[in-house]
Parts: sequence; structure tokens; C-alpha cells
Amino acid sequence: MFSWLRRGKSSSKNEKLLLVDTKWGSVVEYLDDLSTCPSKITEAYSEAHIFMQKQDYGEAVEHIKTCLQPELTSSQKAALYIVSGNCFLCMDNVNKAQKLYAEASKWAREGENLLALSLALDNIGVSFRGSGWMHQAMTYHQQALQLSKDIESPIGEANTIGNLGNVYQGNGNSNKALDFYEESLKTYKKVGSLHGRANQLGNIGTIYSSRGEPDKALKHYEQALSIHIELGNQYARASQLCHIGIAYWRKGDLQKALDHYQPAMEIYKELKYSRGVADQLLNIGLAYHCEQEWESSLACYQQALQIYGHIGAQNKVDAVERNIKVLSENKSIQNTINKITG
Repeated sequence: MFSWLRRGKSSSKNEKLLLVDTKWGSVVEYLDDLSTCPSKITEAYSEAHIFMQKQDYGEAVEHIKTCLQPELTSSQKAALYIVSGNCFLCMDNVNKAQKLYAEASKWAREGENLLALSLALDNIGVSFRGSGWMHQAMTYHQQALQLSKDIESPIGEANTIGNLGNVYQGNGNSNKALDFYEESLKTYKKVGSLHGRANQLGNIGTIYSSRGEPDKALKHYEQALSIHIELGNQYARASQLCHIGIAYWRKGDLQKALDHYQPAMEIYKELKYSRGVADQLLNIGLAYHCEQEWESSLACYQQALQIYGHIGAQNKVDAVERNIKVLSENKSIQNTINKITG
């Protein structure tokens, strides 16, 4: 359940860092020797980890708070602040996450733990990207990358390189982003990190998709999907199915798009991830809209609208309402054409 790393000048050549996927990039879960803590602390973290696996980050944070006891070492405190920051980042609270990562970096410096410091700095970079501060994100990622190289942490290095790619992509420099994603992928292959490989394959696919090269995108998305299936990562599996569906939609193959959106939606339903269900309903509604299947499209839009409203995603509510308005106009125009030509 825990991710173990060795302190010192160099990290273990067989280091095991748990990658945590967020919408702004991958952050890392790092824990230092929790097995030596009192049982009440290890038990509390074990319970927190279960909640994290269930995507119940609020409850996970409450359990992590109980772990932060005075008797912990500086490295252990740094590790727990990193995990807590990851939870808030997954809840889209980038400001709170950033504060916790900063606290982690303070304890990492106090404990002279360069590995924990590199991870905290990289995660701060991800949080800045989430806030839209690309220059600051770049600065922190570059600092983290240098530290990872200094301590010979290949997974930390690969993750930071991928996150730098995300910053370049966010700045509209897809060529530079692709270079970083491919470099990250190469390192992940070398160290045997399947999760890291899958993430970068997906990122590369997104670059090709944005360039209007759906066939190249599909090649990378399908490789990423195979790995996520192998790892049993259902959230990532659903996400890749969605990406594949979008690539087929851009190719004009609406049926194949639907063939991928629908199983993605079923996975999100099983996982009780409402936002994912709504996103797929919106995608399915768009596909039906393009096929001029007005009633099916409207039904999907209305279901998505209800979910987005319930979870407070106002920007999505606005988008769906615009789609419904356009659908009504398109349907009216088509009915008029049918009357004239009929």
C-alpha cells in the first residue's frame, strides 16, 4: 500500500513512486518509512489511502490530519503534506494544494531530504499550472528537474519532464510539448513504469489530436488504453476511451465515437463519478446532434445538464444550455427545409 523511497544523495534505482493523475499533470505520492511510526499513524494512513482509492479525498484528508503527530521525522511530515496536497489538487482546490506543498518543501529542507524536496517543488509547479500561472509553473518544474537529476531519481525526472511538456502545451507550443512527452516516455520505458508510459502515450495522442492527425492520435491512445486495462486503472481506462471516441468523432466516424463514449460512461457510473458520466452524456449528445437525431441528442443534453447542475459545474451548465439552444434552432431549420422539399 505504501510507496517506499530511500533518503540520501541518490534514490533507489528501483524507486517506487505512486503517480497520481490530475487534470493539470501528474503529481507524486511519496511516503518515508511510515512502517516505523506508531501503529495508530500507519492505521490512519491506511484508512486514508482507501478513501483516496475511492476518490473520496475530503475524507482522506481528515485521516491524514490525524497522522501529523509531533513525533514524526521531518521527512515523514513532508511526505504526508505532499499526500494531503495531492488530495486537494484532485478536488480542484489548487490554492490549498499549493500551500500544503510549500509546507512539505519546508519540512523536506529541514530534513535535508532532496527527493521529497524535488517532488514538492514539482507538485507546486503543477498547482501553478492549475492556477494559470505558466511562468511560475515552469520555474518550479525546472528546479525540480535539476534536483531529480542530481539525486539520480529517474521516475521523478520523467514525471517532471512530462509536466514541463504540459506547460508547453498550455502555452500553445505543441512541438516543444511533444519533445518533452517523448523524452519522458523514453525514461519511463527504461525504468519500467507502465503507469508513466501510459500517461505519456496519452499526452502524445492529445498532441496529434489537436493537430488534426486522428490516426496518429488513435495509435497512441490505444496503446495507453491497453496499459491501463493491464493495470486495472478504471478511471484512466474510461478517460482513454473518451479520447479515442473524440478522435473518431474528428474523423467523422460517429458510430465508432459512440462505441467508445458509451463504455466510458458505464465505467464512470460503476465508479460513481458523476462528472465523468455527465461528460460522456454531453459527448454522446453531440454525436447524436451531428447525426440529426434530435430527440436522442436532447435527452442526453438534459441528463448532462441535470448532473452538472447538481455538482455545481456552472461553466458546463452554460455550455449545455447553449447546445440545447443550437439544437432547437437546427431542428427548426431542418423541419422548414423538409416542408419546402417534401
